[in-house]
Amino acid sequence: MPVTKKNATIIIAAEDELQSPIYKREIIDAILEPDQKNIICQAQIPRWAALGNASVTASAYTALPALGRVPYCLSQSGAFEITLHDLAITRVVTSTTIAYIGELVDINVTIKNEGAETENSSVTGYHNFSSIGPSPISEIFPKAKTILTFTWNTSGLDEGDYTTKAWVPPVYGEENIQDNELVDGTIRVILRPSGPSPRPLLIWVILLLTILFATILVIVYLRRKKKKRAESFITGVVNLL
Repeated sequence: MPVTKKNATIIIAAEDELQSPIYKREIIDAILEPDQKNIICQAQIPRWAALGNASVTASAYTALPALGRVPYCLSQSGAFEITLHDLAITRVVTSTTIAYIGELVDINVTIKNEGAETENSSVTGYHNFSSIGPSPISEIFPKAKTILTFTWNTSGLDEGDYTTKAWVPPVYGEENIQDNELVDGTIRVILRPSGPSPRPLLIWVILLLTILFATILVIVYLRRKKKKRAESFITGVVNLL
């Protein structure tokens, strides 16, 4: 007797570790070829699903159970694991907001693993559209943070405002990529003024004020000491009389 095609209604359902339904699909009037053993479908796991062991069950019916039809065979079940891959840039901080052309600026970038798996990746810093790096990161554990420092050489740049940011590429299986990039703000790059640098001048001013203050304290101390000696001498003369 020749084997013929069959029509079937396939119901696929999945639950997370807490037995909460996370997926269900009904394939009505699926045409099954002779000796066909597989039906491939894709499932979107919701972000709220509990991490850990999950289960999936597939059943084949002559029609929907609500219509009173019967199963072709026993339901088949399988297990899989729900995990989460998610790297995020949580902070970008620069060592200054104003820099002279030719100065080095540090860009400190904080990366957090907000997923459930140990990840390896790389991070790239940017000023406007020019990249700094990338710098590799290895074995960042779940919920752990790491800080990378990028050194930006401003030599050869034009004066102006530069936007700094950092970016980490999505790892395999990562869906939430909105937090893979973070913009810090702007740094103003300017020409160094001619003549003596204002920073050494400020240091000299502070030093001179310190010396002046110390000199005043010494003078006040010596005057008080001289006054006490004079008062002691007068007291001694009075006692002799």
